[in-house]
Amino acid sequence: MTLTLAALDPGTTLVTVNNRLAAELRGRYDRLQLGAGRAVWPSADILPWNAWLQRLYTQLLDEGSLQKDLLAPQQERLVWERTIGQHGGGSGLLRPAAAADLARQAYALCKDWQLDIQTLLNAGGEDTRSFVSWRTAFEQHLEQEQLLSPAQLPERVNDAFERGLLSLPERLAYTGFDTLSPSQQTLFDTLAGLGCPVVELRETPCEADRRRVDFADADQEMRAAACWARDRLRDAPDSRIGIVSPRLAQQRGDLERLFTEILAPASFLSQSRTAPPFNISLGRPLADSPLVAHALLALKLLGAPLSLAEIGQLLRSPFLGGHGVEWERRALFDRILREDGLPRIDLGRLHYRLQQRAPDDLAACPDLQARLESLRRLRQGLPTTSSQSMSSSCSPFTLPEILALGVSKP
Repeated sequence: MTLTLAALDPGTTLVTVNNRLAAELRGRYDRLQLGAGRAVWPSADILPWNAWLQRLYTQLLDEGSLQKDLLAPQQERLVWERTIGQHGGGSGLLRPAAAADLARQAYALCKDWQLDIQTLLNAGGEDTRSFVSWRTAFEQHLEQEQLLSPAQLPERVNDAFERGLLSLPERLAYTGFDTLSPSQQTLFDTLAGLGCPVVELRETPCEADRRRVDFADADQEMRAAACWARDRLRDAPDSRIGIVSPRLAQQRGDLERLFTEILAPASFLSQSRTAPPFNISLGRPLADSPLVAHALLALKLLGAPLSLAEIGQLLRSPFLGGHGVEWERRALFDRILREDGLPRIDLGRLHYRLQQRAPDDLAACPDLQARLESLRRLRQGLPTTSSQSMSSSCSPFTLPEILALGVSKP
């Protein structure tokens, strides 16, 4: 049984594969209501899969049917890291934090595809046996501490529906899923078996011409795609065009540069701040922002030496407090460090070299020296491992301490 967006009624909950599709469908639903001449209408209940599960989890909490706390991704990673460290040779791993991330992902896949422990043991080798040991210890810890992993939500929600702890939706629709995982299919089958209609929302199929074109390199391919989109927009300015890149994370910068050059040449040449006529679905990492990148460098200096080039970035950074009055002095101090010839410099060495400058020295930086002293005091209060910070009663970084680093707008 299928459903169209135009036939979506207020009693239907529509579950999508991700946030972006949910937002798109909400906008299209609203435009359909406007096109039908309506001035007001009930908001469509459209939300992504994970948000729908969390809403049901909140209902169970509010009704007192569940007392377990749902772990955030960072909290779950810390639990995995501690579990690996305490069970099965985690101390022998070169990168325990990376192993914790992989274990968390593997656990989510196991729960999503309903892979039990015996199936894993029969199919895997030594690494799989290690993961099974960690998984058992992880689940025991969750049970003891009354915690819940996001990967366990579909199973817990399914059980709640079967026991009558959650009221059934009037109708449930889903869309955007290439293939339903076994846990998703089980939950939908449970709802259907209890009398809730479960339908798939499908768009009206359209005819399309397909062609394959070869290019000498990726740059020519991206440029051709931008020119093709420009020609389509010229012929139909109101049309919406989608371009798929299988390597979007790696090509994002080149795509943004080429599409801006071809679709918005005026802004490309003038470097204006107006929004481009296109949207890239993959957001830019926050760490790529100069302000955040320089702040992360300052925090990195807490626990590890920085390369000479990274130290130079900090000394020349307009975002580090006091830059406006000390930028010339810091540039001279940067030159002195380069003359020292040390490839890497830690916080103690940097502070020591600043203390050696006399007050009347042109390379003396008293403001920077005071900020580095604040950074040293902050380091003294930090835990030695991330697992220690998890059990601490407060965050290792408080707002006043972060501000003591002096990172601010220029």
